[in-house]
Amino acid sequence: YGHTRLACQPSGNELALCWPTNARTFTLESATALTSTSWSAWPTAPTVINGTNTVQIPATEPPRYFRLRMPY
Repeated sequence: YGHTRLACQPSGNELALCWPTNARTFTLESATALTSTSWSAWPTAPTVINGTNTVQIPATEPPRYFRLRMPY
C-alpha cells in the first residue's frame, strides 16, 4: 500500500481521480496549497468503476491539490 498512486484523467466536464480497489482504506484529501497543513477529506465517497476507486471532481471546483492518506 505504501506505493499506491492516485491517477487523474479528464472525463468530460470533470476530472476523474482513480486508485486501486485493494487500497480502499485510503482517504482522498484535498487542499488549496501543496504545502498546506490543513488537508480535508473529500466529501464524496469513491465509486468502483472498471476495478478502480473513482471520484469525479467537477471542473467548476477551484484549483486544488489531492492526495491519498491512510487513516492510521
